[in-house]
Amino acid sequence: LYGGSLTRPTSSRLFYVPQRPYLALGTLRDQVTYPLTWQEAMRLKGATDATIIPLLEDVRLGDIAQRKGGLDLECDWAEVLSGGQKQRVAMARLFFHRPAYAILDECTSAVSPHRHFKLSWIREREPAGIRIELHTMLPKSNISGF
Repeated sequence: LYGGSLTRPTSSRLFYVPQRPYLALGTLRDQVTYPLTWQEAMRLKGATDATIIPLLEDVRLGDIAQRKGGLDLECDWAEVLSGGQKQRVAMARLFFHRPAYAILDECTSAVSPHRHFKLSWIREREPAGIRIELHTMLPKSNISGF
């Protein structure tokens, strides 16, 4: 850097979605609101089931709550969900928190292609107020939707 200044967003405006997301012991609600607890999410963000269910449906996990015992079931979700399902929970988490900036580190690499949940789907979220700017080392021909 030869001139000017370099700034980074504060940690409260930044969100990181890793290839292997962390899933806490707790309910499915807790997975979506992490790192907030469900009680904190209700108090700080006005979260309700009507907030969480559409996010799970958006990432093609709407059936998980019904099949696995509902939003109240407490379990070790890291053991229950597949790799792709874990990554989709992390994307629901991202959409719940709506950060100013997000770093997506191969966050859909384990999602099955037949789920139609790839970068082109994430890009469709832009009209909802999420701006996507992609920086990658992949050739453009490998990236659908950009």
